[in-house]
Order: sequence, then structure tokens, then C-alpha cells
Amino acid sequence: AADGYHFNSDTELLGMFMKVRRGASVLDIGCHSGALMLYAAAQGAGMIHGIDLFEEVTELARRNMAENSVAAQVFTGRVQTFCGGPYDVVVCNPPYFKSSGAMIPADPVIAAARHETELTLTELFAAVKRLLRPEGRFCMVHRASRLQDIVSAAVKEGFGICRFRVAYRAKGGRAQSILLEFARGTGKETIAESPAYLDDRETFREKQQKGNDV
Repeated sequence: AADGYHFNSDTELLGMFMKVRRGASVLDIGCHSGALMLYAAAQGAGMIHGIDLFEEVTELARRNMAENSVAAQVFTGRVQTFCGGPYDVVVCNPPYFKSSGAMIPADPVIAAARHETELTLTELFAAVKRLLRPEGRFCMVHRASRLQDIVSAAVKEGFGICRFRVAYRAKGGRAQSILLEFARGTGKETIAESPAYLDDRETFREKQQKGNDV
């Protein structure tokens, strides 16, 4: 399905976008199958945690971690009341659509993955603020059309954008998704990385440039 393709592409792009120092602690909010946890493990993360709402989902993540020989803990529950951390890196591919004015799927797992029925942007940034180390980074992917909502929620909790990347469906088209890295404070210089195009996988991985390490 088209929706499934873009969801998978966004997860892949976020996995490549996030930067995890060797030995760092990482939390994946809304971990689903654990794909972002595997990306964190590939970068040498020291402690990897994931959390999702549904036991059927977290059990899938646990199986994927075991099959890939990744030592990670996966929790079932709401991040709003989660007491782990603090973490060096928090990563999230959140629900993209507001819960109002939209047809909500009957399946609660699909509904929570696509719509803000269980986790709003405001709740997400409040949770990140509580779970992230003072010098930590928060990486997320979202619909480019929600950028104003994202920035508003981030600033409210004292976060500023330190790095971003825009993904387009194709060259010449409108922005589809935006990848964002946040840090506490709003006075930091912002790095704009090269665009990615969903119809050209060669553009998925950002080329490392001197002076851009954070």
C-alpha cells in the first residue's frame, strides 16, 4: 500500500538521519517492530530501550531484537507515564495526523500509529523533555505540512532545531516529510542537510561533511 511505503521510507530515513555516539543510551518512542532500535544498535548504542502501547507490537519488537542478537529492552505502556532514562538520544516516528477532523481506523494499533489519539505533539515533547539528558538530542520524522505545529510544541518545552533534512516524493515536487534533530535551547545554529527524494534511493544517505558533526 502507498501509505505503508511512505511509512517505511520515513523510518529508514530517520534511521540514517539520527546520530548515536558509541555507548550512548537510546529510547525509541512508539518503537513498533523495532527498526529504529536496530539502526541505533548498528551505530554502537550502549543501552537501547523501546516503548509502545500494545503488547502484540512490543512482542514483535522483542522477537526482532532477539533474531538480530541486539540486547535491548522493550516496554509496553504510555510514554506519558514512562519512568526510564535519562537518555542521550530519543527518537520517534510519531503519528502524523491530528485526531480531530479525520476518519479514525477501527483497529486501535493502526489508529495509534497514524493519528494523535494516544500521543499528541504536545505530550510527545513534554515526555522527551522529561526523559532526555540535558545535553541530549531528540530526532523525529513527520509530515512537512505539520512543521508549524512541531516547532510550536518544541519551543513550548524549550527545544530548538539544530539539524534538519527535507524529503520530497520526487525532484520538483512538494516536500513530503521532514527529519528534525532538537536540542535544549533555541539559540543554536541550525544545519540544513541535503534533500532526499523518495524515488531515488541514492539520496537517502546524507553524505558526511566536515564541520557538521554535533
